[in-house]
Amino acid sequence: PPIVSINEGVEIAKRFSSRESGGFVNGILDRMLAECTAPKAGTSGPTVVADQESPEMPTELTEPTEPTQDGATGASSEADSEPI
Repeated sequence: PPIVSINEGVEIAKRFSSRESGGFVNGILDRMLAECTAPKAGTSGPTVVADQESPEMPTELTEPTEPTQDGATGASSEADSEPI
């Protein structure tokens, strides 16, 4: 989990540098986690696409389409979507 990784980074910084470096490393890694997990403006995140053989079970993710002028995402079919 990301929080455990951040804690390990902080402990390594404390061990191999000064105790104050733990707070510095914690701040950097915490900010990186927040930026990496926050949704980007204007996107709705990946879209789950169902397999045609078993429509109730999603099998792949596709990137969302670009938003239109009204802010909604454009309609797309599975053929238009690029698998991730």
